[in-house]
Formats: sequence, C-alpha cells, structure tokens
Amino acid sequence: MGVGGQAKKRKVLSGSWQQDYALSVQSTNPGLKGPLMPSTQPLIGRCWSVRRPSIYLVALGQWGIPMLSVRDQQKIETSGHAQGARARGFTLIELMVTIAVLAIVTAIAYPSFTSLMNSSRLTGAANDLVGDLQTARSEAIRRNARVTVCASADNTTCAGAAGDWQSWIVWIDNPAPTADEVLRVGHAKAPLQVLTSPAVTGNAGSIVFRADGMARAANGSLLTASIAPCMVTTSPAENMRVVRIASGSRVSTTKATGAGVCAAPAN
Repeated sequence: MGVGGQAKKRKVLSGSWQQDYALSVQSTNPGLKGPLMPSTQPLIGRCWSVRRPSIYLVALGQWGIPMLSVRDQQKIETSGHAQGARARGFTLIELMVTIAVLAIVTAIAYPSFTSLMNSSRLTGAANDLVGDLQTARSEAIRRNARVTVCASADNTTCAGAAGDWQSWIVWIDNPAPTADEVLRVGHAKAPLQVLTSPAVTGNAGSIVFRADGMARAANGSLLTASIAPCMVTTSPAENMRVVRIASGSRVSTTKATGAGVCAAPAN
C-alpha cells in the first residue's frame, strides 16, 4: 500500500493478536465509526511509514471493523499530535526552579555590571577631554592663534575660575575685528563630576594653547595641570580618571582611587 507517494511495508497479524488489536483500537479511539464484527477476511493491520507510524485498517479477522474513513484517520493523527504537544510542556515546579536560578544569577552579576557601566562613563568623559585638548593644541598651531579650553555655563563664553566643568568649550581668540569662534562643546552628565587642579583654577579656570602649541599659565610659564572626571562611588574603586598636561603639551590619562569621594586633583 502506498501512502503519500512512498512505498509502505505491510505486516499481517493473525490469531489472538487480531482480537487484542481490535479491542485496543476501539478502546483508544472511541470516535471510530462501525462496531466490531466477525469477519473471515485476513488481517491487513498496520502500514508503517518510514517517518511515523500511521494506522490504516482494511479488515480484521474474527474481530474486525470496517475500513477507516478519512475522518477517522484524521482523528487518530490529531489525537497523537495533541498528546505529543502535552508531553512537550513543563511543570510548575520546573518553572519555579528556573526563576530561582535566574534570580540568583542576576544578584551575582548586578554589582559587576554596575562597576562596568561606571568605569565606561569615566573613561568616556576622560577621552572627550583628551580629544578637546588635542584639538585645541592642533588648531592653535594651524591658525597661529590662541585657543582656549574652559568651563562654560552657556556654551559660548568661559565661566571663569569658579566655573563648573560639567560643560566646557574650545574656542579661538581671534584678533579684532574677527569674532571669536567656538570650535567644540563638551558635556559630562550627572552623576559625573569634573574637577580641576589649582593650576587651572589659578589661570582663570582655563587652559590656553598659544601659537607654538604649548599651554602656558598667565605668567607665560609652561602649564602643568590636571582635570579629573570623577564619580562618588566605590564601584569601581578607581572612581577617578586624571587627565594631566605636563610641560605645556604632553597629555596623559591615569586611573586614581578617591575612596568613594571626589576631590580636586593635584597639578
């Protein structure tokens, strides 16, 4: 017998197997049409498919039923699929165990994740400051003019020695009558803080690069100063990034431990 275009193997049952098989089919599939009835025809029982077994009854020996209709065959297939779907579920206990394991893993991973996020914020703010300082130095050389990096409250002018470095600008001090020009604007979002060393505060809260590419103090000496993004936290322990200017031009970044607080860095 061919089903679905594939050749099927045929197995013939006889004797007491005929009665048992008929009773089994009728008890597990009460929706089948036709009662059990004696028959003298041989049993042509299960036709086994290569992929899955499907029952196709043609006749049954002493205890037989009529040939299954298409609707009966569909009932058998649907019943098997429904039982398989129920077998693929999970119990309430399995769900509770899964949730408990997930809660434990989350509790263990959360502190490390917080430390990673804070460290990324500090590094990002430090990189922004380094980029702006390097831009100021290169523009001072290229334009043969003074370029200043300073704190700003309005993103257009310097805020002075008492200014808050949560925002800063890079601007060119063009000679008159050319207007001054703001090249870049930087920000540090809370909870980040940006603190400066005494050398920056004493220089009107500014870092000024002259035409030779050197940052100098008000008295003309080469500037050695620091700017430090910081967070009030112990996660991570190194809660500061110190951006240091040495000998007027060399810019470097180091990590520092503030013991969970933020304090102005040294020059």
